[in-house]
Amino acid sequence: VAATSNDTVTGPTVTVVGSIDPNLADIVYQPPAFDGGSGQYGTVMTAPLASAGTPGTDSAILCSDTGRAQGEFDGKIVLIERGTCNYTLKVNIAASLGAAGTLIYNHADGGNERATMAGTPVAIPSGFLARQDGLDLIPQSGSSITVSAATDVVTIVEPYPNELASFSSRGPRGYDSFLKPEVAAPGVSIFAADMGSGAAGVSMSGTSMAAPYVAGVAALVREAHPDWTPEMVKAAIMNTAVDLADDTVIPLAGSGRVDPYAATTTELLAIADQDLVSQAQGVGHSSARRSPSAGRSRWQ
Repeated sequence: VAATSNDTVTGPTVTVVGSIDPNLADIVYQPPAFDGGSGQYGTVMTAPLASAGTPGTDSAILCSDTGRAQGEFDGKIVLIERGTCNYTLKVNIAASLGAAGTLIYNHADGGNERATMAGTPVAIPSGFLARQDGLDLIPQSGSSITVSAATDVVTIVEPYPNELASFSSRGPRGYDSFLKPEVAAPGVSIFAADMGSGAAGVSMSGTSMAAPYVAGVAALVREAHPDWTPEMVKAAIMNTAVDLADDTVIPLAGSGRVDPYAATTTELLAIADQDLVSQAQGVGHSSARRSPSAGRSRWQ
């Protein structure tokens, strides 16, 4: 199952104090999952924002304190670009320079998903932003921002809906080259019950969120059609999936993003392979030998 963004997003937020620009208010960030529960914004924090540097430069990624003045980030929330070194190093370098907190934004063009950061413990809190949100905040360096506690969440319209997450793997699968992924589902900043917390929730990103989403859709289809075989349930989900916003190709998104209502109510099923449902040619070598001058070898 491939992972996409959803139509809405729930999570804690970043807001530029006093700004009337809607792009600078209620910016949802992804809380981290550093070891020992470290790195969480446990309470609301208001402090000046400091950009670590121009995107695409060594200073922006903050993988070293070389050339940095001691206390450069005293009491500030530092905006850092993802890339090159691990999250723990970035956050702890900022802390060593006096930072009160950090925000890390995605580095890939079009990387508008919010990753769940992980690693060894960190000294100060952090959160992960979509790339465009990070770029929007850079010009606000020097302004005060408010970062809400990780448990203080709101639900807003997703600014980047129905897009494939960059962490989602590309198919076909290894060994036999059968079609994978076969379908996509929301897996970016998914807010759900936080096990063992009582009434609290937690937001996480990954195909580990998208796959159970599809399992839930399958349960709905099964309830509506208790006499259907597993292959028929799978066909209903794949047949009714919708294209992603950016026309993502099949090796990345499969048949598209699941549509629970359409999958549950469809009365028409199309099945290519009786066992696998999807087209299952795979890859096979031709038995014929060809000379190098004849061009590249044939594939089925």
